[in-house]
Amino acid sequence: MDSDRKTKDDGLVIKARLVARGFEEDTTSLRKDSPTCSKESVRLLVAFASSKQWACNTVDVKSAYLQGDKIEREIFLKPPPEFNNGNLWKLKKTVYGLCDAARAWYMRVKSALNSLSVKMCSLDNSLFIWKRNGKLEGLICIYVDDFLWAGNATFKKCVIDELQKQFLIGSSASESFTYVGLRIKSFSDGITIDQTQYASSLVPVPISSARNMQRKSQLSESEKTAYRALVGQLNWMATHTRPDIAFDTCELSVAFSKATVTELVRLNKLVKRVKNESLQLFFPRLHSFETCSLECYTDAAFANLPNGGSQGGLIIFLKDDSGKNVQSSGNPGDLSV
Repeated sequence: MDSDRKTKDDGLVIKARLVARGFEEDTTSLRKDSPTCSKESVRLLVAFASSKQWACNTVDVKSAYLQGDKIEREIFLKPPPEFNNGNLWKLKKTVYGLCDAARAWYMRVKSALNSLSVKMCSLDNSLFIWKRNGKLEGLICIYVDDFLWAGNATFKKCVIDELQKQFLIGSSASESFTYVGLRIKSFSDGITIDQTQYASSLVPVPISSARNMQRKSQLSESEKTAYRALVGQLNWMATHTRPDIAFDTCELSVAFSKATVTELVRLNKLVKRVKNESLQLFFPRLHSFETCSLECYTDAAFANLPNGGSQGGLIIFLKDDSGKNVQSSGNPGDLSV
């Protein structure tokens, strides 16, 4: 059995599920790939939604893997002690724990969307597009069992409502919700994305007063483990909503192999900064998406990293003919996109 803790509506939700010992199976001949939507696709969906005056919505599918395609091979499972009556279970679906369970679920979703004339984007296999008479009327991003969608009333009726008939839905939300760690809110003048809730969950690595004095000392194995995990969390934020910490995160990541207490102290300071500062991406209601252009800013430095490596960076803005996207939403911490 496996348990999962999730924060929903500022409350703790604990779930339990049966997990097969999939690592005992020979998987060399099995196809395991299962696409999940990229951060770029999420931003594009939000940008389209904002420009077309749509609200963003999310749908969570309950027990998703048990609703995937039927299993194409014979697998027998020994039941847990609570249900063991001396018989083995023959699986009909790819349950949690099997390496191809996620793919079986994705293929089921893809088939359901195709049957509703929703087409997969050629650039991202987890972004699906619905057009009618050549006009875009709806978009869906798929991240395993979490769907992010936006569209007009016809799209909701013809696609979303039909999907909810085909799958067992756990929950749904509109206008203000959290999607794969991103808090998305719809307003009259635009849509925002932030990770304030995610940032509040970050915990600095504990350092005693005595250890804090040993600035040049190499990190212990336990400190390295905590260091790496925390840098990974910050990198997740840097690539989604906090470009302002991208360089610091990169520098701390590069320094990992020879990290000392000095880097650990710096890491904790960065965590404190992220928790105290509020930054959000703002997607204004553009005048016309059809006339938008891309505006890119780049920079690079030679051998500026601790290991002697060089670093470059870029940020891309989507701008309409009025230049509306380059203005902020009015809060000092906002970054318009």
